[in-house]
Amino acid sequence: MKKVFSSLFATLVAVFAFSATAKTIFVIESYHEDYPWVKEYRKGLEHTLGSEHELVYFEMDTKRLADSDFTQRAAEAWAELVSVSPDFVIVADDNALELLAPKLNTLDQGYVFLGINGNPRHYGVNLSRNSGGVLERPEIRASIAQLQEVSPFNKVLIISEKSTTSDTILKYMLGGEIRSSIANVQVDFLEVKHFEDWKNLVMSADDSGYDAIFVGLYHALKDSSEQPVNGNDVIQWTSQNATTPLFALYDYAIGPDKALGGLVLSGYDQGVKAGQLTTNYFEGVKNAPLPVSTKNVAFIFSKTQMEKWQLNIPEHLRTKVQWVD
Repeated sequence: MKKVFSSLFATLVAVFAFSATAKTIFVIESYHEDYPWVKEYRKGLEHTLGSEHELVYFEMDTKRLADSDFTQRAAEAWAELVSVSPDFVIVADDNALELLAPKLNTLDQGYVFLGINGNPRHYGVNLSRNSGGVLERPEIRASIAQLQEVSPFNKVLIISEKSTTSDTILKYMLGGEIRSSIANVQVDFLEVKHFEDWKNLVMSADDSGYDAIFVGLYHALKDSSEQPVNGNDVIQWTSQNATTPLFALYDYAIGPDKALGGLVLSGYDQGVKAGQLTTNYFEGVKNAPLPVSTKNVAFIFSKTQMEKWQLNIPEHLRTKVQWVD
C-alpha cells in the first residue's frame, strides 16, 4: 500500500512540477500545416520544446491566400495571440514577421523568429530588445560551385514561384539580378506564378541551353483558375519531365520521385535552433538581445535519381552526403 501511495505521490509531484514550469508558446506561421517546410520546423520545435511546454499554432496560410488577404489574416493572428496570452511567441517565415513585427515589439516578453530570408530590421524588428532568431538563406553560390563536381554545367536555371519570399531570396542571395555569373556558370533566376508557365520552362530548358535546373520554391504556384497547385504534384511532374539534371535548394524537394539532390536548407534544423533560443530565454536570458543565428546546410541526395541521371558523388564528398533512399 505504501508503494502504491508513494508512486501516486511521485506522479502528482511530477504533474505539478510540469504545470508550474510549462509555458504557453504561440507560434505564428506564415504558411499552412501541410507545407513540407512547416512540417519540418514543427518537428524541430516539438523536439526541443514540446515535452516541456505547450505549443499553440496559428496558420496565416499566405502560400494559398491572395496577397490582398494578408493584412486581414495578420489582424486575426494578433487577435488570437491576445486571446491566448502566451508566455512567449515564435514567428515563422517572412510574411508573418513583416506584417506583425511592429506589434510584436510592443510585447513585454521577447519573441523568436525562424525561416527569415530578408533583413529582420527592415521588417521593423528591434534586435536591441529580446528578439532574435534564425535566418533562412539558400546557399545558391555554394551550391553552384560545389555541385559542378557532381554534374558539370555552364548554364543553369533556378526556377521558383512568384512570391515575396522568392523576391527576397533573389534580392539577398543574387543581388536582385535575374542573370548572374557564379564560378564561371551563367545562372538565370526565373519566377513564375502559374504551373503552366513552370511546365513550359522545365520542358524547354534543354533547348534553351541549360545544363541543369535548380528548384526553389513552388507551393504558391496557381493553376489556370488561380487555385493553388499541390506541391507534391509540382515536384513529381518536374522530376518526371525534366530533360536536364534536377537539383533543389530545400531538402523536402529531394527524393526518389523528386529532385536528385543539392546543398540544401533544413526546416527541422531551423525549428531546433528557434527552440533552443526560446529555452535560453526561459532560462534567464531576458534582458539581452537574442542572437541572430545563420542556417546550416547539408548535402542530401537520392540514390534513385542519381542512377536515373547516371551521376556519381566525387569520393572527397561522399562522407558529407546524406541519402534519402
